[in-house]
Amino acid sequence: MSRRLLFTVMLLQLMACEQPYNNSPSELALAPNSSPEILQREVQHFYSFMDSLDNNSYIKAPHSIQQQAIAYFPDSTIHRDHWLYGRSFALADSSQIIYYEYSLDQPGTSNAYLGLFSKDGEVRDLMKINEVSYDGSVTIKLIDHQVLEIEYYDFFDSNQLFKPERYSDRNQRMRGKPYWQRTAQRENNGDIVDYYYYENYSIDAKGNFKLLKHNEFIELGRQYPFLSLRVLSQEELSVLSAKKLRRMINEIYAAHGFIFQTETLQDYYKDKSWYRPRHASVEPFISDIERINIKKMAALEAQKLAVE
Repeated sequence: MSRRLLFTVMLLQLMACEQPYNNSPSELALAPNSSPEILQREVQHFYSFMDSLDNNSYIKAPHSIQQQAIAYFPDSTIHRDHWLYGRSFALADSSQIIYYEYSLDQPGTSNAYLGLFSKDGEVRDLMKINEVSYDGSVTIKLIDHQVLEIEYYDFFDSNQLFKPERYSDRNQRMRGKPYWQRTAQRENNGDIVDYYYYENYSIDAKGNFKLLKHNEFIELGRQYPFLSLRVLSQEELSVLSAKKLRRMINEIYAAHGFIFQTETLQDYYKDKSWYRPRHASVEPFISDIERINIKKMAALEAQKLAVE
């Protein structure tokens, strides 16, 4: 046997024994014509696994739960020697959004993922979560059981904020001008900039994560800039009056340069430094996130006006 052929055989044997990535959902999925009994058994196995994962904190690598994760979680085979943490979010159709992360060897680092799984454990979509610094945090939640929100938080010395060589361990998108920031005086530290970056996702008809777009530039001088930054929940909005809801809707339109028809609104916005009236219609400029917020606020406004 030639050396080249021998090397090829050895390589194929190695690949058969140890796949570097467990990221082929089709290999884990049930056969198309699986019986209801087999399907039910797989559903029970998956939910039993998720209950075990939810009821534990970080799971040590040799643990049986960590070994079970290899059957479900893409990229798990390359992290079999790392500790595992995971939590699930149930959706209305019985599918699951699962956050899982593997702690890496370097302190304060991990590989974190969000996966959308069917009720029998088949992964439909997967995305890797961006990292923040050791002092930062990532918060994930479902808004009204419909929209997934990822909040990245970090903080910087304001004098060093735009010096990437100082913060080379921070995510690239966390070094540009932030969409939302709050500067606060902290004892012995001078000016510290608290930095927030949001991503909102919906789930499309095919069962994939769809990033909801927001505008590239959000004017921080507005009273309600967060309306253009993240999707607000019904709980957050329901406590507001109809008058305030209308004011918030109007601000979104004003931020895009809408020319108001009433003199009252023209007078109100003309003194705002960020307002530049230039469009009779701003519909083409409304982002995905703003559109969802407007729809929610308009519906709540109508409900509140109906009972007044």
